[in-house]
Amino acid sequence: MKSYDVIVVGTGAGTLVLDKALEKGLHCALIEKGPFGGTCLNRGCIPSKILITPMDQKRAWEDLAKLGIVQNVPTVDWAALGDRMKKRLNSSKAMEDRYKRHPQLDVYQGTAGFTGERILEVTTSTGETKGPLTAPTIVLDLGAATNVPPIEGLSNVPYLTAERFFGADFPKTPYKHLAILGAGAIACEFAHLFATLGTKVTLLHPGARPLAALDDDLTDALVRQFVADGIILCNERDVRSVSEGEGGELWIRHVQKQEASHKASQSPKKELPEVVTKADALMVATGLRSVAKEIQAEVGGVKTDEKGFIRTNEYLETSAEGVYCIGDANGRSPLRHVGNQEAEVLAYNLFEKAPEQQRRWMSYKAIPACVYAHPHVASLGLSERAAHEVGQRVRSAKFYYKDTAKGYALGIDGDNKDLFFKVVYEEESGRILGAACVGPRAEDLIQPYITLLSLGDQTAEVLEQDIASKETQEERAHRRPEHLDPHRIESLERSMVIHPSLSEVAVWASQGTEESDESKRG
Repeated sequence: MKSYDVIVVGTGAGTLVLDKALEKGLHCALIEKGPFGGTCLNRGCIPSKILITPMDQKRAWEDLAKLGIVQNVPTVDWAALGDRMKKRLNSSKAMEDRYKRHPQLDVYQGTAGFTGERILEVTTSTGETKGPLTAPTIVLDLGAATNVPPIEGLSNVPYLTAERFFGADFPKTPYKHLAILGAGAIACEFAHLFATLGTKVTLLHPGARPLAALDDDLTDALVRQFVADGIILCNERDVRSVSEGEGGELWIRHVQKQEASHKASQSPKKELPEVVTKADALMVATGLRSVAKEIQAEVGGVKTDEKGFIRTNEYLETSAEGVYCIGDANGRSPLRHVGNQEAEVLAYNLFEKAPEQQRRWMSYKAIPACVYAHPHVASLGLSERAAHEVGQRVRSAKFYYKDTAKGYALGIDGDNKDLFFKVVYEEESGRILGAACVGPRAEDLIQPYITLLSLGDQTAEVLEQDIASKETQEERAHRRPEHLDPHRIESLERSMVIHPSLSEVAVWASQGTEESDESKRG
């Protein structure tokens, strides 16, 4: 058995923890089954935004006539766009080479699996087994995978997922008709991307509206723009089967859900007619599933929840002593900037905290997110609807792009009430609970509120009461609130920032590095 000080499984945000361990001179092992860099770099936020951002520019160009600039609308060079994206993905190989050269680090390429408490083996792509490996500290940064629903015939046709699209199935030319199963962030972003390229896009999903977790006023604005962009929304749909027709065309058979039809008509339930959507490509974007089974988490004493995600407490501890989990694998929030924050909390607690200091904790009460659709939709913390559902007395305040000088300068005027910023706050105290924005640069406009909620007096919330090391039990009994002084630069380092966004330029500047550290953060 080979022993290490620290083992990290996965090369996403977990590399932030690994780098701190290496800085401390510790002997480490790194296990990765795929391309280095994790989901964000290889099949998530970075390649998708490299493709989507030019589409934002094309949409803005189409509106330039309102500003007095009249010329032909630009065309898209899809091959050049794809090459630019792939060039960025090449940094995965550079990361791999850098870690392989590190003298304190052993790199294992293959799938990790527990064979006992804090004992791992690695199975390579050729079936060779390496190990066993052990360490007092193991960090699981496993990521997640697309949750493919059990639809009749789906496994027999060449459907797309984010993993496949950014890999071997990246198209040489845009699709003619793309059908997308789902209406979450990934589905909406791909709808925007391909609709702007001129592809006919159909969204099929079981819910009443896309981005269902957001307040209705935000999704209403998004839906109106989707309709204007020619995107076909098939809400409240039950997809029955998928098959391949002549010439490789895909046939997606679906019906309106019985409950939706009955509610709309108030008539007795009856069998509804089946509708067939024909497309030359089908993307599955129906959420994420856990990959904890691949690592045989239960063999290592690592407990999972009812969906199979690894359970973690506020210190990122799992049920197994010395084993921690960050990122998509714990199922709390599948966003790279959340994984970054988790990694920084864990790295501080493991390698930087002075003995007299209390550990930092992870809070998920005010998680920011942005969907890069057309328009962008950013959100933070509690929505107005969610607050009402739990009986909280709140109010909201709203301001429109059109009512600012900059909005008018951008051509946003008239009666346009679909582009706005909204704040949700407690009625009695005025305390900010959440915010949302729909419109250009929403991810940057919301950043001041992210920072406001990240700083000041912060109190911990107990997560997974039964997961508690001896240190955690003691700290929970005597834990003090933490005050992050908003006037001190080190406090700004603790503020979450949406990734990817230009707000990262301002927030990361607080760390005072002359050279960019962006590659470590995705």
